[in-house]
Amino acid sequence: MPGASVLTPWLLAAVVAAPLLAVSPGAAPPPSVAAVATAPAAHPGVADAAPAPALPAPPAAPPALPAPPAPPVVIAPPAAVSTEPGLIETQLAAASAAGGLAEEDASRTSRARLAHWAPQLRGESQLKDDEKSRDGVFRLAPLHEQDVGTGTVWSIVLAWDFSQVVYAREESQLALANAHLARLRREAAEKASRLWLERHRTRARWISEVSAPARLELCFAVLRLTAELDAQTGGLFRDALSREETACAREEKR
Repeated sequence: MPGASVLTPWLLAAVVAAPLLAVSPGAAPPPSVAAVATAPAAHPGVADAAPAPALPAPPAAPPALPAPPAPPVVIAPPAAVSTEPGLIETQLAAASAAGGLAEEDASRTSRARLAHWAPQLRGESQLKDDEKSRDGVFRLAPLHEQDVGTGTVWSIVLAWDFSQVVYAREESQLALANAHLARLRREAAEKASRLWLERHRTRARWISEVSAPARLELCFAVLRLTAELDAQTGGLFRDALSREETACAREEKR
């Protein structure tokens, strides 16, 4: 190496001169090997040594991983839409408003049979008041008679008819009435489902419509369907009817 040929004579001279410098009083301490090795070359005729090669830099730190993307923000539907009655709830409300609950049909038949366990109570009360007077002659003797009679009769009768417990005479009429009510409930549920579906289709068109005249027409169509559903279900769509009436008033002012 080029640097080794220059540094070797200096090292040898330092080793030879070390004892001499150690015994000389008042002499300066010898330079260290590291100082000699790092000192610049001052000997005449000797070229300056080339600098030692620099050590390689440590490897750079790996690049930081990018942060994961934020999850998409999901916008919740309006509360007015999420709280509206569903299709099944609408059908049940319409059927109940038209013919009552189906459970009540069976309870009417059972109550008709159980009613005959109770006795029939009959009460009767009679009050009699009889007065007779006789004036005359009997065997040449005057006759004066006055008869007064008072009578009170009362009675209480309890009667059971256990044959009606097995099959009441009202059951045939109740069966016809239950069939009629079931038909009314079925027709009301079918009509309510058609209105519900038509209202949702019209409402979707109203939301996506851009033209102002068409939006106003669709708004009133939704309002009409909501009013029919509210009447069919016994007031189930009262809140939705109020909101849509306000919305149609705003559409009309545009």
